[in-house]
Amino acid sequence: MAHFYLKFLFTPLYGLYQFMLKQVITFKIEGMKCAGCSNHLEKELNNFNGVIKATVNLATEKSTVEFDAEKITTEDLILKIVDSGFKG
Repeated sequence: MAHFYLKFLFTPLYGLYQFMLKQVITFKIEGMKCAGCSNHLEKELNNFNGVIKATVNLATEKSTVEFDAEKITTEDLILKIVDSGFKG
């Protein structure tokens, strides 16, 4: 399931207005065996350029990612999940 919305940003230092196309998506994650696995994936996703916030839940085997759709795509996120050793 994916949600799209625009976030209106004001940068006080420069007085500039910016728009960001944010998307929220939830992935079913396969291959997580322990809390270390979910922590590893969450850290990898949160450090990925374009991700605003990522959470990974071991019990539900799901990851919810909020990201800037102008910088990355859902395919980029899936590749990051696979590169981290899991199936998304």
